[in-house]
Amino acid sequence: MYKLNLPGKTLIFVTSIILLVGGGINILTSVPMLLSSSYWDAVLPIFIPWSIWYAYALILSGYMLFMSISGIRFCNNPEKANFLFTLGIISVIFAVITLIFNILILGNLFLIVGLLMPILFLVGASKNKRYQAEMGNLEDTTNENKNM
Repeated sequence: MYKLNLPGKTLIFVTSIILLVGGGINILTSVPMLLSSSYWDAVLPIFIPWSIWYAYALILSGYMLFMSISGIRFCNNPEKANFLFTLGIISVIFAVITLIFNILILGNLFLIVGLLMPILFLVGASKNKRYQAEMGNLEDTTNENKNM
């Protein structure tokens, strides 16, 4: 295990815990909604069938669980900084798609909070990535000084 205390560790860890809880709740609610989506298609018709929306929510929930478990596991590992940064970018893209859908279909800006956690995760991963790059540069200059 690493003895480092990376600058984005706490931010990644806390957001990962919150996303883990949220992802679990979303999976528990998405499965029954997906099973009853034909009812919602008949009652509230929209230009995207509800079954597709709930399937998207289920996929997103699975991704949230994967990202949060990875964040908890690798929040203090400098070698995984790029991996966590990539996960953060993907989660921000998912959050923007979800926000656009909510604004267009539901006319609701309330779920803008759903964009906050992925952005905080991304900020923490960015701090770790920057730290990793700085440490890599320091190691390169130290090796060059040894060779002289």
